[in-house]
Amino acid sequence: DPLLLPPDQRDWYLTSAAVDTSKMFLLFGTSALGPASVARVDLQSFTASGSLALPAGVHNLRSAIAYGNFVYFATDNGLGSFAKIVEVRVDPLTEGRVLELNHRISYVKTGVLWEKFGIFMSRQDVSWAVKVNLETMLLEEELKLDVETDGHFISCAAVRDNLVYMGTDTFKARIAVLDPSTMDITTSVKVSTCAQGSNAGHFQTASIVGDDIVFAGT
Repeated sequence: DPLLLPPDQRDWYLTSAAVDTSKMFLLFGTSALGPASVARVDLQSFTASGSLALPAGVHNLRSAIAYGNFVYFATDNGLGSFAKIVEVRVDPLTEGRVLELNHRISYVKTGVLWEKFGIFMSRQDVSWAVKVNLETMLLEEELKLDVETDGHFISCAAVRDNLVYMGTDTFKARIAVLDPSTMDITTSVKVSTCAQGSNAGHFQTASIVGDDIVFAGT
C-alpha cells in the first residue's frame, strides 16, 4: 500500500532519496517554493517516522548520499544563488552542518559517494565537479568541465572501480569518466545512437547492473 507522508507547511515534492547505512531508514528530500524539508520513513514498519524543516536559504534537495549516521543532500538553489551541501543526522533526525559552494555552482543535480568524499556534479551550461570531505564538510577540490570535450548538464552518475561515470542531460548525450583521486577526466564519449538507431540523449539515471552501468534517458 502507498504511504501518505504527514502534512507540512511546505509542499511535498520528493526530488531525492537515500537509504541510511544502517538500512533502517529512508530519507526523502523535497523541492518546494520555500525552504526544503526532509521526510524519514522507517523501512521495517514502512511508516513515516519524522520530518525536518530546513532553514531559510536551503531549497530544492536534488541528490542524497548516505555516509555514517548522516545523509548529505545537495541543492538546486536556482536564480544564480550558491548551491549548498546539507548534512542531516538520521537518528535522531536533526539538522547538521551546511557547506555553501562557490558562486559558479548553483544547480547540483547528482552526487555519489567515493571513500569518505561526496563527489557532486552540477547541471549547468558550464558544469563543475566538486570533491567534498564528508567528515570535515570542507570543499577539497573542484573541476570545471570543458563543454566541448567533457560535456555539461551533468544529471546522473555512478561509481565503479574507483571511477565516476557521469551522464549528461543533453541531446546526443555524453558519458564522461572522472578519476576522483586526481579530479581529472580520463575519457569522454558522445553517445550518438542507441539500439533503436535514434539519438540517445537526456540521461536522467545511472545504475549499476552486474558488470555494467546502465544510463536511462528521456
